[in-house]
Amino acid sequence: MRDPKELQKWMTPDTSEPRVNRLWSRVRESGEKKAPMWRWAAASAIAASLAVAAFALWPRPLAVGSQLEASAEGTVGRFSDGSRVEVGRSSSVRLVSDTKGEVRVELERGSATFEVSKRPDRRFVVHADGVEVRVVGTRFTVTRDSQGVTVSVERGIVEVARAATTVRLGAGQRWAEAEVQAAAEAQPEPEPSLAEPEPELPSVAPAPPVPAPEPAAPPRPVRTQKGVHRAAPAARAPVTPPAAAAQTPATGGGSDLVERPGAPTAAQLFQEALAARREGRSAHAALTFDRFLRDFPYDSRAALAAFELGRLRMDQLSDVKGATQALEQALKLAPDGTFAEDALSRLVRAYDELGSKGACARYREQYLARFPNGPYARSVSARCAQ
Repeated sequence: MRDPKELQKWMTPDTSEPRVNRLWSRVRESGEKKAPMWRWAAASAIAASLAVAAFALWPRPLAVGSQLEASAEGTVGRFSDGSRVEVGRSSSVRLVSDTKGEVRVELERGSATFEVSKRPDRRFVVHADGVEVRVVGTRFTVTRDSQGVTVSVERGIVEVARAATTVRLGAGQRWAEAEVQAAAEAQPEPEPSLAEPEPELPSVAPAPPVPAPEPAAPPRPVRTQKGVHRAAPAARAPVTPPAAAAQTPATGGGSDLVERPGAPTAAQLFQEALAARREGRSAHAALTFDRFLRDFPYDSRAALAAFELGRLRMDQLSDVKGATQALEQALKLAPDGTFAEDALSRLVRAYDELGSKGACARYREQYLARFPNGPYARSVSARCAQ
């Protein structure tokens, strides 16, 4: 049996300072070699988690024809080119087309903020109740409510087109349809040009020359109790000058050349029609637009009034034939208006439904020649089957 002192030597650990220092030195060397691996693994795990979260939160691109709608809270959508839209509460947008040269969005109601990727070779168009906003790359907000359409630009430049008028807005600028209409109502009605006769109105024959008045006969004396006095000459009826007679319409209806006392002005009629359309009183709106066109055919808003009348007859009143007349009148008044593309596509569809293949084919060719990549090109091409 070994001596207990010898056994204690082997069982008691060596805790001397030199041995402890050697052990800690080895631990530090081992930690320095392994620490980068742990740090790399932790960083990789965090990056992977963030990537998964970002993919889950980032919405997929909207498909053509899809609708992005928000109820109590807003929502965010994006397009194939990376552009984004923030749809406000109780608002709705619809992607009409997404091609290589153009993205077209319809703001159906409410408000939406668009952040458009800058691509000079691609147009981004937002359509809202007859107003078009065109942009290449910027951030702006479009609002559609009972007062009309409002456009606010945060950065970049946009073009706002309404009827035959286009306005360019820069950062910090705002355009409001209600303010534009109010300004138009405050201005006097423009004088129409007689050199631009309305095709729908019959031509007016020039008034015959008015003969020179005959010299008045001398007044006959009138005897009274106090003596004889000469009576004053009798008043002659006023003679209408030739220029005024030529401006009087031959038809029984009104005209923008002669304003009847107490009759509504062009601005009042146009505003009344717009209000009736927004309130859903389609029949009253159509009658008011029709009266506007009859009374004020040369007004600057006549083209837009004809287009809106055609839309009402076609979409709300089931009057396809009447719609073709109004849409054709709109194109005559403003062939290059912002509504031209929509008007041509509607004429193709209307004449196809009426069975008039010749007119349908004629307008189909016009549409495809002017808008080969338009949002309605596919449906227009399928019309007028023989």
